[in-house]
Parts: sequence; C-alpha cells; structure tokens
Amino acid sequence: MSTDALTTWLGLAQAIGIAAVTFYTTASGDGTLSLTSPMFWIGMVVAILVAVKAYFTNKAAIPAVVPTKVG
Repeated sequence: MSTDALTTWLGLAQAIGIAAVTFYTTASGDGTLSLTSPMFWIGMVVAILVAVKAYFTNKAAIPAVVPTKVG
C-alpha cells in the first residue's frame, strides 16, 4: 500500500471517528438526534474537512506545461 493510499484511509478513519463522536455527544438521552444543535453541524463540517484534506494530501501535483521554443 502506498503512502498516498495509507494517508487517505487514515484520514477517512479520522473523519468517521469525528462524525461518530459528534453524533454520540449531540444525541439526546433517548438516542434521537437533534439537527438543531450547532455542535452537530460544526462536528460534521470538521469531519468533512478532514476527509477532503486526507484525499488531497500526498497527491502528486500535475506539473505545469512549459512551452518549448521551436526553431
């Protein structure tokens, strides 16, 4: 497994962990989820940002096209 794939999978695991903790901490006593809780939305935004960061970390940059002088 390449380091790029490993970084992506670890970031995905972190995002899932953040989402699970957010769900657990913002759920009511009877297990229902309150979508009006600002902490729920902050946690979900952080989880999404972590997943996106994990996807783009260690990706090879596309080299810029350098025009060549012919003639």
